[in-house]
Amino acid sequence: MIERSHVPAIVVCALLLSAATAAQMRRQPGTSGPPPYDLKAEVTVTGTVVGTETLTPPDRPELTMLLLTVKGEKVGVFVGPTEWVVKQRFDFTKGAEAQVLANTGFRYPGGPAIQPRTIKIGKRTLTVRDANGAPLWERASS
Repeated sequence: MIERSHVPAIVVCALLLSAATAAQMRRQPGTSGPPPYDLKAEVTVTGTVVGTETLTPPDRPELTMLLLTVKGEKVGVFVGPTEWVVKQRFDFTKGAEAQVLANTGFRYPGGPAIQPRTIKIGKRTLTVRDANGAPLWERASS
């Protein structure tokens, strides 16, 4: 169950992710909205898995967000549409160490958020974006 105090943060996260996802492949230079995934701005973030949340934006498919604690701060990791994430059969084990290759700089009321390209937990790696930064779920639905 989601605590009432988390609802505004979840709504903002859902809106950020849905806007970022929609703009990913079609954003033109000079237009507003979140920036496309930038391979040159990738960083590796290491943290501890707190859990996952499911976000339900009003006009988009259900989304999965991985929650990490990084240097004592809660960080949201926008994984992708829940239907796609479930098909990947990847475990987000609470308490496990996760290494995420991602773009950072997004914020929501609960703290920072990142767009991942890969998520590594234990010996397994979930690839979320291809070598060009395009979301893999878009390729899967094409």
